[in-house]
Amino acid sequence: MQQYGEVKERRRDIGPDGVPEFFSDAVGVRLNPFGSVLVFSRRDASHVGVEGGVDSADAIPAARVRMSMEHVKMLAMIFYKSILNFESEYGVKHDLPDEVLAGSNIDRAQWDAFWGHAPKAVPSAAPVVQEGGNAASQPVSEAPVSAD
Repeated sequence: MQQYGEVKERRRDIGPDGVPEFFSDAVGVRLNPFGSVLVFSRRDASHVGVEGGVDSADAIPAARVRMSMEHVKMLAMIFYKSILNFESEYGVKHDLPDEVLAGSNIDRAQWDAFWGHAPKAVPSAAPVVQEGGNAASQPVSEAPVSAD
C-alpha cells in the first residue's frame, strides 16, 4: 500500500539531455488569483470518443506545471503566434470536428473567430417570388430606423 508522501514509480522517457519527456492528449487548467496549474494527462488506451474531461477516470496524470498568471498568459500568446506562423509557412490548417470542440465546451463560432477562419458558408434558398408579389414570399429587408 502506498503511504502518504511516497511517489508511485512510473515509466518516464528521458531525452538525450536528461530532461524527462511526457506525452499528453489531455490538459486540465486550474486558475486562481495567484497563479495557475496545468495538469497534463494522457488517456487510457481504452478511451473511445470525446466525452469526459481531464478529471475523468480514464485520464492518467503525466506532469503538473505551476506558473504565474502572467506566465500562463504569455505562454498562451506564444502558442497562438507559433501555431499561426507554422500554418502560414506550411500552408496547412489544423481544424477539429465540431464533436471534439463540444467536448471542450467550445462552439464552432468561437473556434473560427479565435483562429481567424472565415465562418463556414451556409447556402440559403433563393426566395420564391410568385406572380402578383405575394408578400409572404418576398425577402425581408430591414430599413434604417430614423430618430424622428
